[in-house]
Amino acid sequence: LIIKEGKIVFPFVWMLIQFLVPFMIYSYCNDDCEGVGIDFLMKCRSRRLWWNSKCLWNCLTVLSVYATHYATAFVYGLCNGNLSMKINYELFEKISNKSVPDNAANVWIIVYMLVMPVVVSLVTALVQMTISMFTNPMIGMLAVMAWNVMSVFINNPLMIGNNSMVVRSSVYNAQRIQVWQSAAVCIVVYIVVYVVGMIGFNKKDILVRED
Repeated sequence: LIIKEGKIVFPFVWMLIQFLVPFMIYSYCNDDCEGVGIDFLMKCRSRRLWWNSKCLWNCLTVLSVYATHYATAFVYGLCNGNLSMKINYELFEKISNKSVPDNAANVWIIVYMLVMPVVVSLVTALVQMTISMFTNPMIGMLAVMAWNVMSVFINNPLMIGNNSMVVRSSVYNAQRIQVWQSAAVCIVVYIVVYVVGMIGFNKKDILVRED
């Protein structure tokens, strides 16, 4: 959340990007559990393998979303003759009231901006899929959306969205969330949710299908 000249500026663009992945994930895993996916599960005779395949699909979906996003930005910059890997210094100073970073800081900020949103989306996508499996797709989608919205107002690495905001990272300001904290939270949450999801799916009644 940015406060500029006494006014609160809500990060709508960031929020739209974070909301795109939940819409892409939505109900695939649940639909597969109630459709032809059950037949494949019976043939492979391994719930762990089936769960791993859903996690792989989940990762590929997230990567494809960001690959499309980055490719679109690349083509747009190329067509407009304004392709650059440098920070927009004028915009940087406008939103941050901070002087332009040196070249080393510039590189780390760009790396963070490219990598951490993808990592955060990988985590939230798995959380969404797992919640959806235990409840339903709508609850899973709304849960991760709410998690991201709370990140705007609560500056804490456990509010997962903070880890994809460069302005709340130590690469931007040494007093803010450390990169290792962001990475640790993402890794731990991903592993825990992966294990919980696999255990939950092992106990799930897969013979019950919706009409």
